[in-house]
Amino acid sequence: HKLAINAATFTFDGESVVTGSSDSTVKIWGKLSTLKEVRTLSGHRAAVMAVDVTRDGTLVLSASQDHTVCVWAAATGNIIKVLKGHSDAVRACKFSRDGTMIVTGA
Repeated sequence: HKLAINAATFTFDGESVVTGSSDSTVKIWGKLSTLKEVRTLSGHRAAVMAVDVTRDGTLVLSASQDHTVCVWAAATGNIIKVLKGHSDAVRACKFSRDGTMIVTGA
């Protein structure tokens, strides 16, 4: 990241880390022993304030000061869905245990 990291979470298997930054990107980092960057997810227009990952590691969720939440395909880095509707910065996001629902907070 080029600016401060605002959020970080482990994947369920504990092998990787996902981070969100003031540089408006989300990064997926590989094995903890090396922490090499695997993928950069770009699409937000402002700082990323929260991140989460489904238990199976296939989806990444990010909340941003641009008032949006993005759902990403972890394997490709493609945006699956941009959720709009908050009237302020989104500061929290979380997948349900089974990965079928999300909760967000601004």
